[in-house]
Amino acid sequence: MGVYTYFGGVPELLQAAADEGFKRLATVFERSLTTSNPVTDLCAMVLACRTFARRNPHLYDLMFGLSIDGRYSSSHGSSAMTPGQSVAFRATYTVLVDACTRLVDSGFVPKVDPVLIALQLWSAAHGFIMLELSGYFADVIDPPAEILVPMCNHVVIGIGANPETVTSATAAALSSLQAELNTIPT
Repeated sequence: MGVYTYFGGVPELLQAAADEGFKRLATVFERSLTTSNPVTDLCAMVLACRTFARRNPHLYDLMFGLSIDGRYSSSHGSSAMTPGQSVAFRATYTVLVDACTRLVDSGFVPKVDPVLIALQLWSAAHGFIMLELSGYFADVIDPPAEILVPMCNHVVIGIGANPETVTSATAAALSSLQAELNTIPT
């Protein structure tokens, strides 16, 4: 009897693996929230997400439904409270939304819907991560410093944050994580 039969079938096994990935990513996000500065913490979350993806490229791929053989969708395992999204995905996304709520509540940006900020940051980070995992930044010396962090800065500045404040806050996050990021093999 195959291991997948304990989950009901191959699709359910893949969903369980992806949901485990989202649970781990939620933990990574929560551990990134270490400062009193919401911009620094959001940048740390984005950098930590990149680190997670680089350490677990196949799992990250499965989590976002990009595997050719293992089509996972965050809509599997949905509940009545969060139609269209698994409980594990929603819990992970909630950590990001809460961090964006903190950004708005702190006055770093004007009163903007934190869900929209989270969607913008998640989209930017995910796009970067997928391109990097696919090897498109091979000729860039320091992709996080040269692409990812500036891109996230532009998102937050575009929402209305002070450019100098954002640049300073994200530089702090980048420097605190730089040593760890440089130890991950490419």
